[in-house]
Amino acid sequence: MNVRRFMWDTFDNFKNASKGYEEIKDYITYDSGISELGSILDRHNLIFRSEEQFEEFVNLIMFAKNNTRIWENNGYTPSELSEIFAERNKSNNIIKFPTVQKPKIGRNDPCPCGSGKKYKKCCAMVDDAKTAQLSSEECRLFYETWYGLMGFVNEQKRIIKAKIKPEYPNDVSDVIIHKVREVLWEKPELIDEYINKAELSQEKIDILKLWRMKHKKGMFLVLEYQPEYAVVIAPNEQGEDRLYGIKGMSNSLANILRQDLPVMIETVLIPFKGKIIYDSYIGTFPIGYAKGAKALFGEMHAKAAEHGIITSLE
Repeated sequence: MNVRRFMWDTFDNFKNASKGYEEIKDYITYDSGISELGSILDRHNLIFRSEEQFEEFVNLIMFAKNNTRIWENNGYTPSELSEIFAERNKSNNIIKFPTVQKPKIGRNDPCPCGSGKKYKKCCAMVDDAKTAQLSSEECRLFYETWYGLMGFVNEQKRIIKAKIKPEYPNDVSDVIIHKVREVLWEKPELIDEYINKAELSQEKIDILKLWRMKHKKGMFLVLEYQPEYAVVIAPNEQGEDRLYGIKGMSNSLANILRQDLPVMIETVLIPFKGKIIYDSYIGTFPIGYAKGAKALFGEMHAKAAEHGIITSLE
């Protein structure tokens, strides 16, 4: 397994690395019993020598989890999904996938972002203001443009059997459409083909051209929530850390993620009407960070903040 090999090569103490791996293996496979990956590293005194090493480790964990119980399947295992697909095939209809319900948060409960404040004094203010997300009109425009593109990619590459129409809400589950999305970002030149072949308004053409040229795919660390956006950190094209202000779609990222900050996510950032949004899919990783890692992220944040927060990719 790549995670085990990486740990043996990275950490000097072979015995500690082996013991740590046994716990991490259970964490990856079952996603139960261990709430924080960082606590495993601390317990076995496994320390990374550089930020690059840590990022590579997280990438391996991400790949391992994506091949067991993955976020795109709403937490379902492959065997559970096979049963769902079997049911769908019997009826010959596309069904909605079950969704994992978020726990309800009382306004006087501790905020799920881990700030230590009450929810009403923290992320609830972002949720109530609705300024960290698109307006209903913008949201509809995004999804109609996005689903139109997804439908074209699917027709060209025949990825799924369903027909994806350029309408919002859509009849096809986003879980199924995710497979089409993966093909798009492997071959973003498909956007050019779509623009050339489809009858589109100039507004949608302008949006699609920016998606083609300015998308940013990768892993991002969510550091804080502000009234207008979630602040994430990631390297720019020169490898220098920069802060990006990301708006949500119909909900803010604070409302969607509901995890202790910082949170590692995987997504594709795209420009939209002078803002930065994401392509409607976010992968999250239930990783907790020890004090040392949080201190490092704080230093990275402070240094990147000298350049301000980037709020447009255009």
